Order: sequence, then structure tokens, then C-alpha cells
Amino acid sequence: MQPTTPLGDLLASPRYLPRLTENDTKPIQRALAGATLFDDGVSLDGVVVEAAYAVAEPEVLDHLREQRVPVLIDPQSLRLSTPAYMSNTRLGSLPYLPSAPLTPSSSASDRDHFVADALRFQQKVGATYYLVPSIPLRNDPGWAELHHDLTARAASANGREVDSRELVALLAPGSAALRSLGPSSPGCSTCRSPPCTRSR
Repeated sequence: MQPTTPLGDLLASPRYLPRLTENDTKPIQRALAGATLFDDGVSLDGVVVEAAYAVAEPEVLDHLREQRVPVLIDPQSLRLSTPAYMSNTRLGSLPYLPSAPLTPSSSASDRDHFVADALRFQQKVGATYYLVPSIPLRNDPGWAELHHDLTARAASANGREVDSRELVALLAPGSAALRSLGPSSPGCSTCRSPPCTRSR
């Protein structure tokens, strides 16, 4: 699906992208259809579809494509770094589910297969842009490197393992990572004391 809106334009200003799950299908379909046969439906900037819902290729995805609504598929990979996902039946339907949780000890081969398979799935169900299948940026050693590595592998696979499309990095930082995003020295430029307790 060729996007009508370049990703840079889509993200250049605040947008509301509704999250689409099996519980939200009917309201979104009604909104797209309009109140009557003579009314236009709402114009959506884009939607984020849960992968566990997209795996069934619901009819609403066809409607979104017909109306040229940008679609992002949430690979739900933030949930794949602990064993809890292994007992989740909905996540169990995902074709790229790793056999073990993604951690800093995951092998290069496992990382490659996971990233490529997750991007192939997004392509199959019609994603307009790819979301990097990443993991939470935890405070513990090795997690930042794993996050960066998965992002780099996704960038490398884009255009090689899957059709080339714009790629959106996924970031869910822990508190240490959030602090590192602020002014580096001698702490916050406002309170001059790390860690900063003021909002930025």
C-alpha cells in the first residue's frame, strides 16, 4: 500500500491515531461510513492495529485501505520480553512469536528471525509503514543495546527481507533511559541537579 501521507508529514504535528482491536471494529466502521448514505464519514489521520487482531485479516482493514487511511501494525513486541506472553492465547496466534522471551542473551540468529518475520507479517496484512518490533528499554544492563540492535536489524531488513517502506522506531523507556534524554551536565538545566524532578 503506497501512503498518501509521507511519514514525516504524518508525525510533524500532534495526531490522534485510534488503536484498533476486536472491541473497536464496529465504532470505527460506523465512523468511516457516516451517519447516513449521504454523509461523509470521519477522516482518520491513521490507525494503529493490534497484531493479534490483524492476524485474522478483518474486513475493516480492507475498508481502511479503500479509504487510503494509513495503517500501522503494533507488533505487540513490548510484551515479548518476559515469559508471560507464552500463556496468552491471543498472542499465541502471531506467526513471529519467539520460542523464548527476547532478552539481551537472545542469539543474533533469533533476533534476525524475529525481526524479519515480524516485518513480513506487517507487510502481509497491509501496513502502510513498518513499526520496529522492539522491546522495553529497561534500566538493567544490556537492554539498551538490545533495543538499538533490534532497531538496526529492522532497518537492515527493510527493503531486503520485505518491501521497502518507511520505518517507525518504537521506544518504551525505563526511568534511567528517560533521565539520559535530558541535559547531560551538570544535570537538568533548570534545577542543576540529577535526576531532574521537573517536567520537561
